[in-house]
Amino acid sequence: MRRAWGALAAILLLAAAGSAPAGPDTPESLRAEAFEAAQWAIASDAADALTRVSARFAQGDDALGRLAEEREDLIVRRDRLERALERHYASADPADLEARVQAQADWEATSARLAVIDADIEARFPAYSELTSPRALSIAETQQLLRPDEGLLLVLVNPEATYVWAVTRERVAWTRAETLDEARLNATVDRLRQSLSATAAPRGDDVDPTLFAGRQPAPFDRSESWRLYSQLILPVEETFKDKTTLITVTTGALTALPLSVLTTAPPRGSDADPDALAATPWLSDRYALASLPSVSSLRSLRCYLVADPALRSPGCPAMPGATARPASTARPLRLAAFGAPLLAGAPADPTRGAPAAETVMDGRLADVEKLKALPYLRGSRLELEALKARYPDSVVRIGAEATEQAVRATDLDALARAR
Repeated sequence: MRRAWGALAAILLLAAAGSAPAGPDTPESLRAEAFEAAQWAIASDAADALTRVSARFAQGDDALGRLAEEREDLIVRRDRLERALERHYASADPADLEARVQAQADWEATSARLAVIDADIEARFPAYSELTSPRALSIAETQQLLRPDEGLLLVLVNPEATYVWAVTRERVAWTRAETLDEARLNATVDRLRQSLSATAAPRGDDVDPTLFAGRQPAPFDRSESWRLYSQLILPVEETFKDKTTLITVTTGALTALPLSVLTTAPPRGSDADPDALAATPWLSDRYALASLPSVSSLRSLRCYLVADPALRSPGCPAMPGATARPASTARPLRLAAFGAPLLAGAPADPTRGAPAAETVMDGRLADVEKLKALPYLRGSRLELEALKARYPDSVVRIGAEATEQAVRATDLDALARAR
């Protein structure tokens, strides 16, 4: 972290001075160093999980999968025992002595088993450790993994400012949004999220009846949305010229805001006017948007989570060791789709919309029974049936077949082959 902010500060000073010093610390080299340092600063559990999954997929061995799962369980158990030991050692209660002795014995047994698992993985699957070792991608490596029509946007939110990098195969740019410190950015995202609900959307003559259930929410603040776009993306958007897909890696409060709701022009008309909203240009009109938990996730998806090695990105490194996944003989699928599941609710009017998130959430996870009670989305079954007719060799699961079990087990191979 200290190295990251040091590199960023150096770039800022160089930009302010308008010239590069003698020696290797050029603006370009410091920008590249800061790009990698920023990735260390935003390492996330989701990115780590994707790295582990991609490593196991690349190895293509069920035995490794079982060892990796046991290893992850042991790490969780070891960490839990360490916290318990800390509590027992801090306690003056004599009754904790016996519990401390037992916890110490359990910790030693768990650590010993973990060492055995690590040695077994290292001996039988030497590439696994290399694949799962976290490593930031350089700008050059990122450019090699991007497709000709793609750009990557990396946003690092910091207490005093927000830093943005834009990368394509041909160009690189960066900016520092000085007025978007962490506190201000959080407040902006909170305001925008408060109006991101079905009840906040003007619908003309089609009025959502839930509007009358309580306090009417404020309409979506397009001025705030435009301000966020103009400070984060506009300064580097020339880098994305002629690109059609934008891959985003965001941090902080931005992870809770879909960037598709950013407006790309100053708003005209009232925010409560449906016609004005319909005429508003959005970021999603300009790009197909994809979100990743980290820059290195791009390597996982393009290099290791690939059923056929022939489909790996040209920018991928050579598969470590001699345990690369063999080429798949299965024909790629053009479509794998799951939708229109069996739901208990039925819309009483033609309103298409989603309930507020708090009505279906149980803590951090969705309540399954509440989800099942939701009204179905009109037309979704017909849309999927039309796709199935258009792509007869596809896998389309509708109704009772559209289940979590189907996604996780029955059609796992189909998902791996979908292109």
